[in-house]
Amino acid sequence: MAKGMHNVNQALLFGCSAGGLASILHLLKYLVDTLRSFFAGIVSLQGVEGNLPCTCTDHLDPTSCFFPQNLIADIKTPLFILNAAYDSWQVQESLAPSTADPLGNWHECKMNNERCSASQIQFLQDFRYHMLSAIQSFSYSKRQQDTWFADDSLIINNRPVALAVGDYLVFK
Repeated sequence: MAKGMHNVNQALLFGCSAGGLASILHLLKYLVDTLRSFFAGIVSLQGVEGNLPCTCTDHLDPTSCFFPQNLIADIKTPLFILNAAYDSWQVQESLAPSTADPLGNWHECKMNNERCSASQIQFLQDFRYHMLSAIQSFSYSKRQQDTWFADDSLIINNRPVALAVGDYLVFK
């Protein structure tokens, strides 16, 4: 970055064998660091450092403790985790931001997933898989549901998940 790479909007990465892998890993590290920097700004702006559990901040920095996979183990209140498989902000700003897509190859896809290519759909499916894998370690249910109203929808207190969520929101 110090040599002017922060001004680059396109780069050619090359290498063979371990050199190719190193090029990819350095690029991924840059993209992760950029996203991490964004969330560090949120942690700082909101001043949440003092509200994060010391069981996390004793071994991780506050920004790491802001990420759910590092924080959730410290929450003792029962949780009902419900997350969209493809959050539109996350796809547009985190997975395929304009800065990482200068040619606009993801523009149509990230605005409407019906316009995604097969490889883009596979990328999104892989992301979904990683998200589901991340929550498995603290989930009592080993089952994930693709839609709320599916015939085999998860049942909570004798109610389909869609109605249970509605009940939770109305009665809380």
